[in-house]
Amino acid sequence: MVRIVEAVTPAQMRAFAKYPLELYRNSDYYVPCFTSDEKNIKNPKKNYAAEGCEVKCFLAEKNGRVVGRIAGIIVAESNRKFGEKKIRFSRFDFNGDEDVAEALLNKVAEFGKERGMTVIHGPWGFNDTDREGMLTSGFNLPATYATNYNYEYYADVVQKLGFKKESEWVEFAIYPETLDPKIYKAAEFVQKRYGFVELNDKYPIKRVIKEYGDLFFDCYNEAYKDLDCYVELKGKVKQNVIMQFATVINQDYFSCILDPKTGKIAAFGVVIPAIGDIIKKHNGNLVASALPLLKAIKKPAALELTLIGVAPEYRNTGVNAMIITRIHRNIMKNGIKKVVCNPMLTSNAGILTQWKWVEHKEIKRRATFEKEIS
Repeated sequence: MVRIVEAVTPAQMRAFAKYPLELYRNSDYYVPCFTSDEKNIKNPKKNYAAEGCEVKCFLAEKNGRVVGRIAGIIVAESNRKFGEKKIRFSRFDFNGDEDVAEALLNKVAEFGKERGMTVIHGPWGFNDTDREGMLTSGFNLPATYATNYNYEYYADVVQKLGFKKESEWVEFAIYPETLDPKIYKAAEFVQKRYGFVELNDKYPIKRVIKEYGDLFFDCYNEAYKDLDCYVELKGKVKQNVIMQFATVINQDYFSCILDPKTGKIAAFGVVIPAIGDIIKKHNGNLVASALPLLKAIKKPAALELTLIGVAPEYRNTGVNAMIITRIHRNIMKNGIKKVVCNPMLTSNAGILTQWKWVEHKEIKRRATFEKEIS
């Protein structure tokens, strides 16, 4: 019989954080989160994104062993923005037993119903910088630092339990040597016509982040505001992301473009070194990973395209050509051969059409699923 317990004690939260390490111990493809972050997901003093949210974490036990976990998250701001009454499920992992999955999902639905929610959906995180989506294809490829990995049975089980597909993402492998050289001329034309300034060609990255961080997030929020379940990044959450950026970004692969006429950030691109194998090697231990991560960031062997965004008023300027050419120039200079794109919503036509400039191949899909709470 499956027993569901709420994770409230430090020992239970350690078990919650470490269960995936046991579940995926034989997987070549899983990349863990940092366990220190997972242990503190409910604590707004550690996880700023939890502020203003209701969060509960649950463990599934069978025959005295942990066989699954899940978190339920009510993001009040998201429900207000979209006029919904939804509870998100997140950190959903289980051993393949349908009874375990059903018991976990029912517990989150029960939590939501107690709070007046009418729909359960996920996997969604606290905001767009959190891991989201359930892998539905590409199971034989390594996950990235920013993405969930799950076994193939996950989506089959949740759909058998009555969940319907909600949002969907696609991921690409990019072949940088095939980039159409015409984009370089396009970038030069755009820069001359509009007078845009690439901040990373002028200043060290720490100065860019310090002086333009707030403007960067103004652009980020405007660029992503209409996407599925997007929650604005503000307050301490912005500072937390800025700290992460300052830690994992190599300036060669970061673009932040200023419009000096308005003083606004017009567009940005964030490509990070591929660090998943290091985190996996050290089982999500941040301290043990620190030195190898610094080396990988300084001289990466592969890259993950994490973010690209253009503020609405600049979408017809062609400014994305400047982002692509700056990062591409450094990719070629540094001899990087492997580049993958992290998830892009299939409904986001603007981001998908820009890959016409370069050869690319779909390698993964992922989705969220939803169900009415009865």
